[in-house]
Amino acid sequence: MAGIYIHIPFCKQACHYCDFHFSTNLSRMEEMVSKINRELILRKNYLKNSAIETVYFGGGTPSLLEKGMIDSLLNTIQKHFSCDWKEITLEANPDDLSSENLKGWKDLGIDRLSLGIQSFNQEVLHFYNRAHTAEESRLAIGKAREMGFQKFSMDLIYGYPYPNHSIWESDLQEAIKLILDIFPVMPLQ
Repeated sequence: MAGIYIHIPFCKQACHYCDFHFSTNLSRMEEMVSKINRELILRKNYLKNSAIETVYFGGGTPSLLEKGMIDSLLNTIQKHFSCDWKEITLEANPDDLSSENLKGWKDLGIDRLSLGIQSFNQEVLHFYNRAHTAEESRLAIGKAREMGFQKFSMDLIYGYPYPNHSIWESDLQEAIKLILDIFPVMPLQ
């Protein structure tokens, strides 16, 4: 199986835990997409014997890209690579899950979201300088589900300086409850 990972090195703001290369200067996103398209064309023969089955937009925060920018990248991949897409993933922050964005991503063929929730605790989100709120974390998967998304992953952060594991345990319990509320387990027969 062959896949393409596209790193989008832009974020609204710097999270205090992040060591990735990124920029908060969003004015250069269009130029970066153009350069990524050029890189894809230059590497078109790299996977000449394999069909591309997955595309993963990671970051940074790829959910900051305009629909047309994502469309441009997907079109370049389709034009220059053999494609048999099984899954297209977009990393997204909960605060970027507007109805317009969700519909646009769905229209482009994105069928999996990797949500940068990090925590359901407002104190933790504030400490790490996250742009979204705990409530947006809680609502993220439900909003995406309502727009027809079926596949998700979520990032939760561990290591908040606290005297015990109660916040981490609470985040895990809330994540499990959220998943089970949305994807109920079928009873065994």
